[in-house]
Amino acid sequence: MKILSYPLRYLALQSEAGNRLYRRDSVFVFGMATILALPFILFNGNFFGPSGLLDRVGTFASVLTGFYIAALVGVASLSSTIGDLDDIIDVGPIFGPDVESGQLEKLTRRQYVCSLFGYLAFVSLFISISAIFAVVCSGIATPGLITKAQASIVAWTGFSASWVATSFEVIRGGVIIVYAVAISHIVATTCHGLYYYIDRIYLKGTTIGTKTDADEKSSDSPPSS
Repeated sequence: MKILSYPLRYLALQSEAGNRLYRRDSVFVFGMATILALPFILFNGNFFGPSGLLDRVGTFASVLTGFYIAALVGVASLSSTIGDLDDIIDVGPIFGPDVESGQLEKLTRRQYVCSLFGYLAFVSLFISISAIFAVVCSGIATPGLITKAQASIVAWTGFSASWVATSFEVIRGGVIIVYAVAISHIVATTCHGLYYYIDRIYLKGTTIGTKTDADEKSSDSPPSS
C-alpha cells in the first residue's frame, strides 16, 4: 500500500515558511474547479457519459501520463552537472519528509522535480482509469435503473423517496467537484513543473568567494594593447 501511495509524497512537501506546496494557487484551483463543475451540477450536463467532459479529460489524461513519465525519466537520468541537480535548493528551499526517519529535510532539485512529476503522473493515471470506469457505469446506469435503485433503497431503509433522490444528486455533485478540483490542480501543478524546468532549475544562490590564484594573476597583468 505504501508503494501505491508513494507518489502522493508530493502533498507533504513544504516551503520555507512551512506552507504545503499543494495549497499554493488555491484561488486559481478552486476558481477553475467552480467553472468546470457548476454547469454540470446546476444544469445536469453530460459529465460522466460517453463524449462527456470526464470521458474527454480521461482520454487527454492518458496522453499526459506518458508526458509526465517521460519528464520524470528525463530529470532522473540527467547528468548531475546540468543545473546542479543534486545540489540542495538554496533559493526558495523545499522541505520533505525523509523516507526512513520521517523528519523534514531540504530537497535537492532532482528530488523536487521527481516528486512533482511523479505526483502528476499518478493523478493523471488515476483520472484516466477512473474515467473509463465512470463512462462504462454511466452506460449501465440508465434512468430506469436509477429509479429502481432509489425505490429499493426506500423499501430497505424506509427513507422518503425525495430524500433518497436528493442524496443521489448530492453524491453526484460531490464526485463532480472532486474531479474538477483534481483536474484544476493538475493544470496548476503542471505550470509549476514547466516553470521550474524552464527557469528555476538553473537558479543559484549568491555566494561570497575569494579570488583564486588565476584571478589574481589576471588582475595583476597589464592590459594588452
